[in-house]
Amino acid sequence: MKISFRKIDRLLWLMDESLGMIEAALFDCATELKNSDKVELQALYKELIDITASDKPEDVKAAERVEAINKIADIDEDLHHYLLYFDEESMIRYLTVAHYQLMPHGAIKDKYGICSDIELANAHVRIYPHDVQFKDTIIEIIERQEPTFEDVEKEFWDNCPDVNQVNALCNIYRERCKGELLEDDDFTRYYGLWRDEDEYDNENENDSEYKYVQYFKDLRLCGLIQVEKCQAERKVKCIASSLETLRNDITQFFENLRASCIPSTIDEPEASANAKGAARIRIAALKEILKKAGLQEQYLDNTKINKLVAYLTGSGEAYIRKISSPRIEFTDKNKREIDEVNKYLSDVGIDIKIDIHTNY
Repeated sequence: MKISFRKIDRLLWLMDESLGMIEAALFDCATELKNSDKVELQALYKELIDITASDKPEDVKAAERVEAINKIADIDEDLHHYLLYFDEESMIRYLTVAHYQLMPHGAIKDKYGICSDIELANAHVRIYPHDVQFKDTIIEIIERQEPTFEDVEKEFWDNCPDVNQVNALCNIYRERCKGELLEDDDFTRYYGLWRDEDEYDNENENDSEYKYVQYFKDLRLCGLIQVEKCQAERKVKCIASSLETLRNDITQFFENLRASCIPSTIDEPEASANAKGAARIRIAALKEILKKAGLQEQYLDNTKINKLVAYLTGSGEAYIRKISSPRIEFTDKNKREIDEVNKYLSDVGIDIKIDIHTNY
């Protein structure tokens, strides 16, 4: 059987590239001037603010800004180059690409009955009017049909026609998905860009959300981005939100799969605590369903129940016997799974609830 990782690899690459675009856009050149220990850079920061605040025509201010920035050419060559060629439109274009390449365009089309790529692009720019200048770029991205989480999920099941191989394939995917992008990154640190500046403790240098608000504020004060647009902040927020959703969808998908996997024999490696808990909950639920069905007490012994559970789940009877002997007990760690199975039972009209404090 040939296994393909094309969808998951491409989606992870897009996520990584989009995160890189955020971090590139948030290079705090203006804030670096303000916080520099070099007197010349601090002086430039104040001069740029004075130029921006003046009543002179925009073309005059632009010329004065270039002249001021050239003063630091020999002091900090990299910062001088970045400030001199800083282009708000290019930054927003990069962020726009990152924003739209993470969108599930196919699902949006299906949900709203949109037929063509151009029609979808028109719908996007109605929501984000400033993006009309990038409409051709948006159409190109839609036409590429980049993979979504649903494509990754489908690819997984295409790779795994045998449910007994789910656990092994999950391990392969987990190795493939290892890294900061899915394990450690907290994209919510960019969400603060949508909050008002007075909601932050301006003296708290450890407030990472406020740091990015202050960054855009410094860029505006120095005249490097326009006050009335604020497009970059919105894009960063949208990209961060998409990254957070994708990260949660992918990690939760594999966590749920691993939690539902049970080794086929007792000789296989120990199942995870989540998998054991899920198996015990299944056994308890089946017992309660059989009781509700009016099965006589003499037929409700563990041995017979274990055989039935093993058959229904495709697991080894020895393993089922091991995790349910002598009685099944739950802890607070099982609360989420118990709440989930209780909801399923309620949804189909079965008046049964698994009690976390009851031994089964």
